[in-house]
Amino acid sequence: MASDVGIENTGGSGSMIRSRPASWNEKPSTMSTDQNLLFGVIALQMDLLDAGRFARACTFWSADKSKSLGDVLVERGWIAPRDREEVDQMLSRRLEKFGGDARAGLVASVSPDVTSVLAEVKDEAIRKSLEGMCGDLELVNTVTTDVDQRDRYLLTRLHGEGGVGQVWVARDTELGREVALKELRNERVDSQAVRSRFIREAKITGQLQHPGIVPVYEFSINEEDDRPYYTMKLVSGRTLRDVVAQYHSRRSDGQAEPMELVRLLNHFVAICHAVDYAHDRGVIHRDLKTENVMVGDFGETVVLDWGLARTQDETGPATTGDAGLAGTSIDGQPADDADVPTDPPVRSASPPPVDAGAYGATVLEDVSSPKIRLPGTAVDTLNRGLAGSEADVHQTMAGQILGTPAYMSPEQAEGRIDEMDHRTDVYGLGAILYEILTGRPPFTGEKTLEVLEAVLHQQPQRPRDVIVGVPLPLDAICRRALEKNPADRYKSARELASDVERFLADESVSVLKDSVTVRLMRWARQHRTLVATSAVLLVAVLAGLGIVAGVQQRANVKLTAANFETEKQRQEAERQRDAARTNAVEAERQRVQAERNAEETERQRQIAEAHFRKARDVVNRYLTQVSESRLLNVPGLQPLRRDLLELAMRYHEDFVTGSTDDARLQRELGESLLRMGFLRSEIEQPARAIPEYLKAEKILKSLVEANPDDHRSRGDLLEAHYELGRLYGESGKTTAAADQLKLAISTATELIEAEPGVAEWRNQLARTWRQLGQQLLSGRENATALTALDKAVVIHRELAAELPSEIGLQKELAETLTVSGVAQRRLKLYELAHQSLADAKTALEIIIKQAPDNPDYRQQLSSAQSSLALVLKNEGRQREALDEMAAAALLTGQLVRDNPQVVRFRTDEGIVSMSYGAMLREAGQLDAAQRVLERGVEVFAALAADEPDVPFHITSQAQCLTNLGNVLAQAGKNVEAVVLFGESIDLFGRLQKKQIATAGPNLQLVLRRRAVVLRTLKRDREALADWIAVIRLAGRKPSLFFVGNAERARAAAGDHARAVAIIKRFQQGPAGRNPSFLLHVACVCSLSSRSALADRQLDEPARKKLAERYAADAVAVLGKAHQAGAFRFPQLRALLKTEPDLGPLRMRKDFQDLVKDVEKTPLKKQSA
Repeated sequence: MASDVGIENTGGSGSMIRSRPASWNEKPSTMSTDQNLLFGVIALQMDLLDAGRFARACTFWSADKSKSLGDVLVERGWIAPRDREEVDQMLSRRLEKFGGDARAGLVASVSPDVTSVLAEVKDEAIRKSLEGMCGDLELVNTVTTDVDQRDRYLLTRLHGEGGVGQVWVARDTELGREVALKELRNERVDSQAVRSRFIREAKITGQLQHPGIVPVYEFSINEEDDRPYYTMKLVSGRTLRDVVAQYHSRRSDGQAEPMELVRLLNHFVAICHAVDYAHDRGVIHRDLKTENVMVGDFGETVVLDWGLARTQDETGPATTGDAGLAGTSIDGQPADDADVPTDPPVRSASPPPVDAGAYGATVLEDVSSPKIRLPGTAVDTLNRGLAGSEADVHQTMAGQILGTPAYMSPEQAEGRIDEMDHRTDVYGLGAILYEILTGRPPFTGEKTLEVLEAVLHQQPQRPRDVIVGVPLPLDAICRRALEKNPADRYKSARELASDVERFLADESVSVLKDSVTVRLMRWARQHRTLVATSAVLLVAVLAGLGIVAGVQQRANVKLTAANFETEKQRQEAERQRDAARTNAVEAERQRVQAERNAEETERQRQIAEAHFRKARDVVNRYLTQVSESRLLNVPGLQPLRRDLLELAMRYHEDFVTGSTDDARLQRELGESLLRMGFLRSEIEQPARAIPEYLKAEKILKSLVEANPDDHRSRGDLLEAHYELGRLYGESGKTTAAADQLKLAISTATELIEAEPGVAEWRNQLARTWRQLGQQLLSGRENATALTALDKAVVIHRELAAELPSEIGLQKELAETLTVSGVAQRRLKLYELAHQSLADAKTALEIIIKQAPDNPDYRQQLSSAQSSLALVLKNEGRQREALDEMAAAALLTGQLVRDNPQVVRFRTDEGIVSMSYGAMLREAGQLDAAQRVLERGVEVFAALAADEPDVPFHITSQAQCLTNLGNVLAQAGKNVEAVVLFGESIDLFGRLQKKQIATAGPNLQLVLRRRAVVLRTLKRDREALADWIAVIRLAGRKPSLFFVGNAERARAAAGDHARAVAIIKRFQQGPAGRNPSFLLHVACVCSLSSRSALADRQLDEPARKKLAERYAADAVAVLGKAHQAGAFRFPQLRALLKTEPDLGPLRMRKDFQDLVKDVEKTPLKKQSA
């Protein structure tokens, strides 16, 4: 067969040797058919295109072969130019491995599926290539043995290399994806210390599952050379050090944009969150630096190189956390090479040159480089061991000083291992932030010793002194993180991240408090077009405060004078009374005069009290009412609104603190406490407003009991009951919430009876019924909830009809209809639900046209749209449902972008993402579902971090993770699905410890789902652990379904004797009469027969005998199930042919005979 590459005749033996072409990157017109096809096959294997596009590209290429297949794919946008370069590199490597023979490479790479796809292409050259492949199949066996491979991973290129390990870009031949494979270098394989640390690094990194930490997929030992390796996610991008250097280069040239610093700070916040997660898992990094952070091409931020990490329960200098540094390995064996530098898992194979003046002269990677050992005084040993050395202060150091000198904390620099904790990493984060702000680490020097001495004894130069334009808050944050004393630093990485986030949100930071004036000035600078409006409002507020101060001061003067005069007259009266013992007439006159004076004093006191009330009304009008105005609750004016709310809060706090037990001030005190509750729920976490509302309830209740006709106080008491019911419900305290809402209903009913013409009391009654309905819905009491909601709908429809111009009542009706529609959908009253939600949507669209700038109305519209989408799905109108849900997702996303600090908008975005993702999954749009659910996870994770005391956020985050895991499992990405299920299980476990009622059932569902996927992955031992956890959650009487699946996992895991014993014990009881359970028994016996054959603790005759017994038992149990009529049901009969756990039985004659007998039995007719 003629080859497409050159053939050279050796002349001697007549053999023909294929010669390697001069260049693998030939011009398109000269690339052979086999080379073009091999290019396409490689792109297909790299998941850069699918089989359909591959076939179409081949068709286009066959029509015009002046271009290469790669050109065709790039021109049509089916692969990116960068992807094309990677495929070209892989093609060159593949041709090199096969000695330049494209045909041999194609035969080794092509699969029957690809062959069938290419057969459809009408091209003579392709047809000849396909026909010739059959004769070359034997070549594969001779050439593929030279391919660099570690078990199932095919090494494609070296990605990075350090002093100890090397990282390859490898292809997972089973999952068809690219991974990073890290293994020891050849010269390091025999070092027990190096090997132990490498294994420990893999184990620690593998326990950390966070978006900001590169995930470990698998750890294994290569069977050929006994070399350990582990695989990780491949991160494409640049190190943070390179990104920072590029930014400061552009800054010095005057070309940097302000958003570049913002992006760097966002990366820094992501680093803090990843490190905080590791701290929460008890792991300290100890080598944080910009070179150990990778910034991905798509915005990812990943913390690398956990080789120096230690767990917080390790203490002392000779713990496993510093294995090898005290002369022993982590296995307890003597270490032959104790001082070993570590390297990041992904590093450029050809790092850029280092400026010796800024970063040192050499790289401390070779084990022969000078070491630092500090068994005694740190600096003395440094002077002996490093005098004159010029080790790179950015390279990780070996020995008992662990880390990188330029980023070391003082406790690291002195080798005080037992003092290192999470605050050591906080210092490292501060050093990274310092480099982001200034372009260099906190300390620099030509020699390592100089840097370490500076770390110990000098303060870093302030960032503002290095770069004049560094903002003062960032300067303060950075200096706090770099404090010499760990106790003076931030308490956690999360606290550090929160301060940077406050700066990014233009808020005050904890280490540099700003006044209200400064914040308002900052807002004015950013929103110049709104300054006029803001100024008018502020002038009005200040004028009101001036009036308050003047009126109240005058009132206080008059009151003081009146009190003084009263006391004076009383004393005078007593004196006159004593003197008038001898003159009764004069005494009587003086008594009458004193009484008249007392009456005047009381009149003056009443006037002063009236002035006080008037002053208080001014404050309420100018501070509370203005700050609650919808004008200020729009994007841009929200900082001003918050400042006004805080100002009102301080006023009410001062009034409450200064109030006495004077009964005449109790009503004002109760009202102020109500206002404080509202203000605190707006400014802080809503649950923190509960104490104010409880105090207000107590005062107002006593006022109503003392005066039943005091409708004003009773109305305030109604508000207190309602708000307590709402806040208790949001905090997960359902019983307390229901009690308060019932009290609110009773109070509202009393007010309506007393004042039937007041629409506000009827509106409050409807709102309370609605809130009670929502509480019942959250507890899945759908029918009871609908009864309460029907009452709310009737009242709100009446009010909306009576007062059609009141936009607030129209909004209340729309909200009630939305909640009612949700309840109707849960009760499968789809037609009623559709009508309710459609009416709500129509009403809200009309309201929004009248008030387009009000975000609350748009929030309600998104809620109605998402609920209507679920109803449309239930009605089988999937396309309309997806469109409606997409509109809701778009609206909630815009609300969050416009109002990023409003918690309820962020919550709605997360809820809609969860529903939309589930709907996309059911529609088979798995990629879209994955993106939407990932956004849901992100939203609820952020909410849970901001409000950790709200169980709803954590529950929703866990549910999103579960749904995302289901999507990945459906897409065949079972390993990733298991990881997400694990995160969900952790969250539900935390909620269960807090005794949240819904946590247990949810936890059970996720454990069951993960167990099923683990069985698919053949991780039967882990699946067994999950099923056991499910059984424990179920209590004393677990489902037979749980027991059956647990013992099937146990049998598959190899514990056949125990599995059979347990399942047989259940079979002997009432469960033995359950046909479905008998199928579980048969599956356990079937799997046990397979496990028995693999049991090396038995000799071969015993294995065969036991396996035969198990298999015979399995067939016998299936026979009993047949006699019980189990296989008259189609779904159970199908299991005989499809159930994998019955696989060991299918070659047996008795099983085949049973199947034939079953097929003769008529199927049970299904009821309509």
